[in-house]
Amino acid sequence: MTTGVERLDWTLQQYTIGHLIASGHFGVVYQARHTPTGRDVALKLIPLQGQDSEEKVAAERHGAVLQQRFGEVHQGLVPGVFEHQTIVPFYAIAMELVHGRQLTGLIAEGPMASRRAAEIGLAIATFLVHAHQFETDIEQQHYALIVHADLKPDHILLLEDGSIRVLDFGIAKALATRTLVTTNKWGSVQYASPERLQSDGQVNEHVDFWSLGVMLFEMVAGYRPYRSYEHNPSLLDNAIRKQEVRDPLPPGIEPALAAIIGKLLAPQIERRYAWAEAIAKDLTAFLDGLPTAAGLEHAQASVETLRIAATAAVPRRPETVPTEPLPVRRPADGAAAPTVTAGGQPSPAGVSRKRTMRPTRVVALLIFIIVLALEGLALIRAEQFRAQIPALEISDLEHARTEYRRIDSWTPLGLGSGRIDRLLTSRMLNLADRIIFEYRAETPAVAKAQWEQASQCLDLAIEISPSSAEAAGKRAYVRGQLARIADRNDEAIRLFRDASRLIPTQPDPYLGLATVFAYVTHDLDGFTQAIRDAEQRGYVAGRRVRVWSGDLHLKLGERAEAEAKKLSGAERIEQLERAAADYGKCIEYFDGLRLFNSDRNLRTCRRRLADISKQLPPPQVITPGNGDDPLRRL
Repeated sequence: MTTGVERLDWTLQQYTIGHLIASGHFGVVYQARHTPTGRDVALKLIPLQGQDSEEKVAAERHGAVLQQRFGEVHQGLVPGVFEHQTIVPFYAIAMELVHGRQLTGLIAEGPMASRRAAEIGLAIATFLVHAHQFETDIEQQHYALIVHADLKPDHILLLEDGSIRVLDFGIAKALATRTLVTTNKWGSVQYASPERLQSDGQVNEHVDFWSLGVMLFEMVAGYRPYRSYEHNPSLLDNAIRKQEVRDPLPPGIEPALAAIIGKLLAPQIERRYAWAEAIAKDLTAFLDGLPTAAGLEHAQASVETLRIAATAAVPRRPETVPTEPLPVRRPADGAAAPTVTAGGQPSPAGVSRKRTMRPTRVVALLIFIIVLALEGLALIRAEQFRAQIPALEISDLEHARTEYRRIDSWTPLGLGSGRIDRLLTSRMLNLADRIIFEYRAETPAVAKAQWEQASQCLDLAIEISPSSAEAAGKRAYVRGQLARIADRNDEAIRLFRDASRLIPTQPDPYLGLATVFAYVTHDLDGFTQAIRDAEQRGYVAGRRVRVWSGDLHLKLGERAEAEAKKLSGAERIEQLERAAADYGKCIEYFDGLRLFNSDRNLRTCRRRLADISKQLPPPQVITPGNGDDPLRRL
């Protein structure tokens, strides 16, 4: 990008263009003033004509919608979007004018201290936590998370108060609920993950993690991991795809931060962080001087594998004595039998004999030695693993499963696995609870990927503790959420009811039922009862339940309105009145709420109530008399 300070002072409809802020592949950004309000803005202009112009304009329009909605929910992470529209010959996006410094400039001054780099990395990771959990609807399609897809120092703005703003949602992508990846062909190669390049631009949330790893590397080193190839874009692309040997980090980097960077850029994707929250947690731990999951993982990988000798001597206790006479071998024909002293020892004049051991005892002793060795090895490994368990994250799940099974297979008597069973089960439940509790929040951001991770944690918990009703109940609930997402609604209801029996004190199964009743079956009685059951178990119904209630009454109103079109006379009026009542309840729930899609649905309910009111007969006035009630509206 380039910057400039020359004032231009030309007019584009309601905007007076001041000076150039930046220019890039998609368009240019100017400081401008919105004449009607006198507000200074950052005005991004994307040409309507030119190479790939239609795709670029569509991407920028999509990005503007995402940035606007995301900024409304998570203020202070991205510049606010005031408006976006076509102003020939451009597509124009007017955004909050934020005064700060690009991360690019700070990196250009040279390698920064580990702590400063970690602070900036944590701010970016926090942004990713919210972005990857953000849900929205665009053009009747529900999206489960936002992938920025072009994170780089140019797009990170550092503010004086220590906060950041993430810029340029022009190629950001919202992933549909049922879609694991989407395609993006415009990302910067220097910060692109191997998988992204190998898949011709397909992206998911992991591309943002890789980009963060490259930026952290660059912040502490002053150069990127593949600087040796950057003179040739083709060589650079190929080096990243094949994961050629990277340029090393310079000496002096704190090992814990180096381990975090190593995990972000691990060759095997399964060894990287699984989600943004784990990255943020490790960076926070590093800044607080606490152990990190990446550091423990690195330390574990550095421990030499323990080996047991092929033969091992079992020391005999001094007080051990034979429990039966030693066997006496018969002498050969003509040979004199050995004489034995009173103490049971052969006399010196006797013929010496070899004491032999029965084969079954030899086998038993060998088995005993093997069992003892295996139990000893299992106990050693169990103690090493036990120290890691409290810091395990979902990204470490495969490692945890493999290590547990290895220890369990080495412990014939169960001593090794017994040292970790309860602690590991508790940790798996805690990791799953993190996702379950997030779904209770006012503005939850739990996508299919998180439910699948919770399910895997609970699978391992049940493998370790098959009789745990808590683990079984939570797994039924999580699987119910996955069935709901997959539109297997009967299965979802069954699993939620199973969960309510297994974990009867928890509100979560009833929240799952409420979601199905509100958005699938449109069952008002079932929804009301489910919310009541959840509240009896400690759930505090807030604005989110108002959204569910408003959405449900909107659907009920639409259903009654559609039914009225099939009828005539009094039956039609009855259905229209029912629709009017539901739209009225919808307005009551959404008025002043400003959460999720409440404003849009509020406008819809008001418009439809107005339309129905025109179709209903005018209210009649009844004159009192003959026992009639006072004036009333029908």
